[in-house]
Amino acid sequence: MSCGVTRVLSGVTITCDNTGTSSHTGRHSGIQTFMLFGRSVTGSRVFWEPSTARVVMQKPATLGESDFVFNGVTTQIWTGVSSGGGGSASIDETTIFNQAGSNTYTVPTEANFLDVIVVGGGGGGAAPGSFYTLQGYPGTPGTWATVTLTIGTNIPRSSTSMTVVVGSGGAKGSGASPTGVVGTTGLASTVSATGMTTLSGSGGAGGIINGTGTSAFQGLGPGNQVFNSVTYAGGATQSTQGGAGNVVGGAGAGGASFGGAGGDGARGQVWIRARTV
Repeated sequence: MSCGVTRVLSGVTITCDNTGTSSHTGRHSGIQTFMLFGRSVTGSRVFWEPSTARVVMQKPATLGESDFVFNGVTTQIWTGVSSGGGGSASIDETTIFNQAGSNTYTVPTEANFLDVIVVGGGGGGAAPGSFYTLQGYPGTPGTWATVTLTIGTNIPRSSTSMTVVVGSGGAKGSGASPTGVVGTTGLASTVSATGMTTLSGSGGAGGIINGTGTSAFQGLGPGNQVFNSVTYAGGATQSTQGGAGNVVGGAGAGGASFGGAGGDGARGQVWIRARTV
């Protein structure tokens, strides 16, 4: 019997014709058939992920936190999969790692290139001294790093999995102190695999202390990163005294006057875009 799981693409319902139940291993796939001038036309074969831990959707122009419904560690964005007459699949899909800690990415067998984009965690904001009339110093945002890996050149085709580490944000400075309490540094976000050079986006520094405090307490975001014509969204500036950094990679703001606690830095993030061409 065939699987029977369906996927709607551009208003056309595609039914998986793989043998087995709806929980079969591997990707679902089916033929896209549509009507043209009153005649049924058979189009390309379309593949999609079966995992319930992933949400598959059309890629927008800007890849940001608000564009996706997250479910678990990774969210996959399907951007069009087809096969030619020879039956070889073509893919362009992005997987987002959006929880701090270590994860594993499985390289799709159809991929020839991997665009890897990372940003480190933001630094925590500092608390000013207990008697300071100015605010604490903010942390600094995480740093972006990008690379395109050509499979077979920059990474062996035998490296079928990659280790992905999403850096956490630095802790805020808090607690009563006549001279203030520093924030801590955010952690780096990294991607590594056997036979490739590790890509690392460093974490932002924690807020410092000095004899007076500062009026420039705002925790800056890392800005957006444009890579291979796709925009990856970084966190915005945190303008509230003692506010936590904005996801992703934003720095925590400095604490309010007279010893207010700073804000925690925001976690980093990793995107891996696998594509055939």
